[in-house]
Amino acid sequence: ICFDKTGTITKGHPEVQRFEVIGKQSVKTVLEIAQALESQSEHPLAQSVLDYCWAKKVKKVAVMSFKAVTGKGVSGKIRSKVYYLGSSIYLNSLKINLKPVQKLLDELHARGQTVLLVSDQRQVLGYFAVQDGVKESSRKAIELLKARGIKTLMMTGDHQEVAMAIAAEVGIDEVLAQVTPQQKT
Repeated sequence: ICFDKTGTITKGHPEVQRFEVIGKQSVKTVLEIAQALESQSEHPLAQSVLDYCWAKKVKKVAVMSFKAVTGKGVSGKIRSKVYYLGSSIYLNSLKINLKPVQKLLDELHARGQTVLLVSDQRQVLGYFAVQDGVKESSRKAIELLKARGIKTLMMTGDHQEVAMAIAAEVGIDEVLAQVTPQQKT
């Protein structure tokens, strides 16, 4: 049996566990950029960033030329400069230098946290570590299926390490990670 992770295995309400600025930008500036970009996004993780920004009383700023790349991230022009927010895969595809944050990314992914990176056209400016709690019923459901000899598979758009951590927590047999919404159908 194949399960989608978000809302099936997990609660479907991811929350920001950690936010940090990397480099010279102020916390205020990076949060304004994130809020502006995510306010245009339809991705489920966008709401967790927006909730975080709302709790911090971040001022709204305008975004122009907004673009969403399904399952990867978003971009837009804010104050005449282009910014990106999304996965490490998305930023890597844009040739953004991830070396300064690679160790941190590996560490957070191993803990089952999804990392959303905020960058300009050259470097990472900050990140959000987001996590969605596992449903209490998930472990028991997987145990019951396994007791009947049924193999379990979890599909997710998350990074491989994040998916593996969650699968291990509930006892899922196999993982398909970094799957786009179109690939899930």
